[in-house]
Amino acid sequence: INNASGMVDDLRKDADADKGMQHISQAIQELGDNLEELQINRESGKVLRVPTGFRSLDFYTYGGFNTGNLVILAARPSVGKTAVMLQMAKAAATVGKNVNIFSLEMTNSELAQRFLLSESDELNQWKMARGEVEWTAFERASGILGSKPIYMNDSARTLEDITSRITLNAMAGRCDIALIDYLGLIKMHVRGGNLSQTIAECTGELKALAKACKIPIVLLCQLNRSSASEKRPPEMHDLRDSGGIEQDADIVLMLERAPEDEEGRTVNMWVRKNRQGSAGNVKVEIIANETFSA
Repeated sequence: INNASGMVDDLRKDADADKGMQHISQAIQELGDNLEELQINRESGKVLRVPTGFRSLDFYTYGGFNTGNLVILAARPSVGKTAVMLQMAKAAATVGKNVNIFSLEMTNSELAQRFLLSESDELNQWKMARGEVEWTAFERASGILGSKPIYMNDSARTLEDITSRITLNAMAGRCDIALIDYLGLIKMHVRGGNLSQTIAECTGELKALAKACKIPIVLLCQLNRSSASEKRPPEMHDLRDSGGIEQDADIVLMLERAPEDEEGRTVNMWVRKNRQGSAGNVKVEIIANETFSA
């Protein structure tokens, strides 16, 4: 009877209505402690946020991506979202942030080649494909990139694999930002044939992971064909397969080839959502190189 009574007391504590609740005074105290820590880090020269690699975007996000952010980077195929992702990765690694890239579309070797091409104008994709390599430029670019904390993974295919590896790396201090290329290739079990709900659960889990690990997560997505066929900039409703994507995201970035650019090397980046920064619907122009590697 005594044991049963003790179990009942434990159950009451677990089912306490106040569990998980926090008084505003405690939240304000935690905020003050966090701001004090930020001030100390800033005065010591530590980079507070994760830079995006694009000065205009850094301005609108108050210095870059923040901890707990789920960032959606969306575009139609071959517009340049992987190149933009790699630029973000390089910018973060340059200031000492540990970068984790999960590529479901390209191999680690292919990503490494894209990095090298973006680092050196002397390296040519077409010549490299034929085995004609400018080795001096190759070694120079390799030395620069090889010193950066960039970790790539081309074997994780399921959401469980990706989230578990991000969690373990973050706990070990080897993940300050994670980039996933891309949502449509993640293997997910579609319950009852409802793809939209399954994708919403996926983005919800990634948002929760970003908060738990205190890192930004950049998730690449595809847009539907509507904006291209209607010859207009992409909007939030053009996100493919689920409205849950825009609901869970803190920042939504959309890319389009600039219609006025005949060569097709100018990419417009539209900031369609920016929960913790300046208002959305801002256009950032990106001039890509010939191979769209940077």
